Amino acid sequence: LDKKAKIRMVNVFIHSKLDFCNSLLKGINISEIHRLQKVQNSTVRYIHNRRNWRGTTALRKKLHFLPVAERITYKICLLMYNVVNGHAPGYLTDVIFKKKT
Repeated sequence: LDKKAKIRMVNVFIHSKLDFCNSLLKGINISEIHRLQKVQNSTVRYIHNRRNWRGTTALRKKLHFLPVAERITYKICLLMYNVVNGHAPGYLTDVIFKKKT
């Protein structure tokens, strides 16, 4: 497979699972975050055809992938932005009230 196809596969099959229920992942302990980070690191090595265990940070940055802990925070912030601005489903926007100043 070419690099674009590999990136699509990772986004569809791996990142979608990592992003599922991010609000539940926010409070998990660091050892669980490291386990999820290992999965993402494996996908980065797969995309770049690297079999060794050298650092993947530079390769991940080339792909514009956030680390798992930052990805969780980003997705929660994005969800709240959409809720506050009325772009989220009604069941979420109905339970959040803007504070009037």
